[in-house]
Amino acid sequence: MNSYPLSLNMGSNSNSYEIDLQIDPDLSTSPTDQFYEQIRSKLYESMKSEGYYERYEVGRNGFGGEHVTKVISQSIESAIESLKNLEGNSDNLSRADLFQRELSYALGDMFEEEEWFPDQSYEAMSWQLKDSDIASFFEACEPIFESENIHLDKTDVEDFIKNLYQEALCDQDETTPLDVLKHADKVRMIYMFKPEIGSKYAEDNLVECNHVTGESTMVIPDDSFVAYLTALNVPVSDYVSAVKTKYNIDLCSEDECDISDQWQKALADDSKINPHQPQVLSMDSIFETIDNMNGYASPCLIADIDPMRFGDLFEESSLVITGGQIGLHDFLNGSGHVLSPENPIVIKSSLDDWQFDGQVGPYEVDEVYGMVNSAYEAEIKLSRQPSVELTNDNDCSL
Repeated sequence: MNSYPLSLNMGSNSNSYEIDLQIDPDLSTSPTDQFYEQIRSKLYESMKSEGYYERYEVGRNGFGGEHVTKVISQSIESAIESLKNLEGNSDNLSRADLFQRELSYALGDMFEEEEWFPDQSYEAMSWQLKDSDIASFFEACEPIFESENIHLDKTDVEDFIKNLYQEALCDQDETTPLDVLKHADKVRMIYMFKPEIGSKYAEDNLVECNHVTGESTMVIPDDSFVAYLTALNVPVSDYVSAVKTKYNIDLCSEDECDISDQWQKALADDSKINPHQPQVLSMDSIFETIDNMNGYASPCLIADIDPMRFGDLFEESSLVITGGQIGLHDFLNGSGHVLSPENPIVIKSSLDDWQFDGQVGPYEVDEVYGMVNSAYEAEIKLSRQPSVELTNDNDCSL
């Protein structure tokens, strides 16, 4: 048994770690393998305590910004597609938990692509091991290699030490891909108010007027308009009455309105209104959104959502949303009018209902309105009740 004292300086403080290398020529294990095994066993735990790295804490102290937001958005898209294609649920997880799992996988995959986060890999952190320290370690090893017939060059030793250090960093790191979401900016999402059987796409879901500009008395009461009122918990009959009061026009009268038959048909949808919930927008506010659109626009909710709560959107249940902006936005031509809701809105959410701002059409909301980001902030709560009554004692918390 031959003993050789070695030392390796390591880490930002260049702490010195002593190694008593012992090579036994009588063992069946080759001297080269003995060298690798002993260096690993005697340095690995020291490396774990010396190196400290949290790979997925990328948003801390404001680092990341738009780059991180883009990665999160693409990861969410990927997770949504995975959830759509998922067959079975052997773990009996909720849809929210399934989504979180798929999102974790997607974020992890993004981090494995070097072009996304080249400085966040464990390999990139090997700079903490100074080349000069590893070179000194190799120089001390050279006489041992010659004496024990160990065929390793400087590159072999350097790669082994750095790979061992990367492995130690990985093992001590307790962060997960979902930790990326902790410090990330909120993501702007669009929820389209559409008929029960209808498309979420802007071009298929438009509130229109019989006029080149929007006018409350000229709006067409088709499925998209009725879906808008229903989302706001406003009966069509109340809208007809308000127009009569404000403009002295009876929308259901053949003598006063060319499309009175459509208004009479639309009145049948009043059964979908929940009498226990308040209107989301006042009638004057609804008129304001219509009067300020440019002929047609899509009825929608615009909300900046904390990525940590994205799983709630896919729970296939009623959501109570406070805040954000609601109204009519033309994603195709860049016009419209949106307002802060006066009361929380209750929506039935599903996997396909939400889109990212920028996916819907060429004109994102910021390009049209120029509001401060806080105007779009929204709070989301899951409802435990199929029919939500928005009273002070209603428990909508998770």
